[in-house]
Amino acid sequence: LTESQYNGRADADVTGKDHLSGAIYWVPVNQTNYNGGARNYNLFHHNAINDAFSAIWNHTFSPSVLNEARANAAGWRWNEITDNPQAPVGLPQITIGQIGSIQNNLNTFGSALGSDLNQWTYGYKDVATIVAGPHTFKFGGDFTRLYYLSNPVGRPNYNFFNVWDFLNDAPKEESGNFDTVTGLPGGSRADNRENLLGLFVQDDWKVRSTLTINVGLRYGYFGSIFTKQNNLSVAQFGTGANYLTDLNLRQGGNLWTPQKLNFGPQLGFNWSPEALNGKLVVRGGYGLNFNQEEIAISSNANYNPPGAGNYDFNSNTPTSINANIIYGISSSPTSLAGFAPNPNTRTIYNSNNLPAAGKAVVSALPSRLPTAYSNHYSLDLEFDFGRQLIASLGYQGSTSHHLITQYHENAVAAAQGLALNPLVTDVIFFGNEAASNNNAMLASLKHQFSHNFSAEAQFAWAKSMDNGSGPYELDPYPYNQAFAYQRSDFNIGRSAKLFGVWQPVIFRGSHGWIERVAGGWSLSGILNVHSGFGWTPVYSTGNLYYN
Repeated sequence: LTESQYNGRADADVTGKDHLSGAIYWVPVNQTNYNGGARNYNLFHHNAINDAFSAIWNHTFSPSVLNEARANAAGWRWNEITDNPQAPVGLPQITIGQIGSIQNNLNTFGSALGSDLNQWTYGYKDVATIVAGPHTFKFGGDFTRLYYLSNPVGRPNYNFFNVWDFLNDAPKEESGNFDTVTGLPGGSRADNRENLLGLFVQDDWKVRSTLTINVGLRYGYFGSIFTKQNNLSVAQFGTGANYLTDLNLRQGGNLWTPQKLNFGPQLGFNWSPEALNGKLVVRGGYGLNFNQEEIAISSNANYNPPGAGNYDFNSNTPTSINANIIYGISSSPTSLAGFAPNPNTRTIYNSNNLPAAGKAVVSALPSRLPTAYSNHYSLDLEFDFGRQLIASLGYQGSTSHHLITQYHENAVAAAQGLALNPLVTDVIFFGNEAASNNNAMLASLKHQFSHNFSAEAQFAWAKSMDNGSGPYELDPYPYNQAFAYQRSDFNIGRSAKLFGVWQPVIFRGSHGWIERVAGGWSLSGILNVHSGFGWTPVYSTGNLYYN
């Protein structure tokens, strides 16, 4: 295992008004494992790279006008297929269950297959700053483009009753992922894309020496995921009583229609009453912020039909071998591209792109997806009692809407008396009906003692509510989201914290230079006490929703 990290930065004053800088962050990871004996084809190489690059251009138009332009690229990737040219990936993985009368269940032998992952984030940001008397104006925008690779490589796996069947090329089982259109192992590559846009304008206004007001407006556009190949399979529901029976899968285009009017005002202030000579500071603010859909959620559409499917052709006895099994190897022992298709994995699709034989599992999102947003607000008072004793008391709160929910749409439809689609086993629906609410009182008291010792005590009294505390949480009662609104899994009602820091001066007087070289030590400790997390008792009843 070799892990390295490289950082670099370069700066240059190109002209008296132009400053250029660039930075690089590059982390290669190289790992080699043994898969069995120390032979060349039993070595498995994993070479991953995490890197980030940025270029910045600052231009000064005048002493009061400045512009900053920045371009960024960051990503991580590996391709374990190309990194292992010595691996016989063209030979399927084999498992033998019995040798003679010995039940051996041999470990699967054959090379590891690995994966091909690649994700990049490209961004450009431009911000201008203008200082005009007591006002400091900022305005600008940023554009982000996401690249996310879904490349389901695969090959068939075989299982044999015994070693004699293996020697006679007579497997009892074939399994793996196959392209349901071509019958080839693996699936169709999808290069996912997503575009994000943000704009803002703000004014920091110093009304008086004791009062500053911050006013701003932000705009955010969070585009839908789509694919470079235009092969994304998008679930579209019917209407009324045919909501599920008319379900169809559209090929290509955006996964949803994004909301466009995402304007969020921002307001804040900082005030220190003159009558108290700076001993009291009052701060507060409000903001409306929007956020994107998680790509880990939306990319589930890559696995919708028609696409890759998992097949397992098994046999009960040696005398009744499953006729769907096609046994063979690749045309090259080191290539995945040479496997023959298994025609028994090819699926006939109807006009709605659903398999005519049924058993489809579909991931779906709303066709028009409102953007998730949060209102956040705060008010804080800080008072200096003198003698290095400072106390604060504040409130922080937020309310969020259009958060992710996940449930089985078939269960909800059945409860509503709607007919189910006989070709669809399950519809995994990622809705946006969830909400959350958080309120907290925050208090603190800190004191700077003598001898370089300081201590602080904090207390929080809070409550957090939501419909689901995680993006993949399945509520046991999906028929009415209001019944799922309860205390968050991470809710802590009351918590207290006490911590202190001691920074001693060890070398004094004529030995002060030693303190500058060998001093600077600190000793700290922290004590956390809280009322604990909540828990939900669950009683399993087998099939949770319906038979």
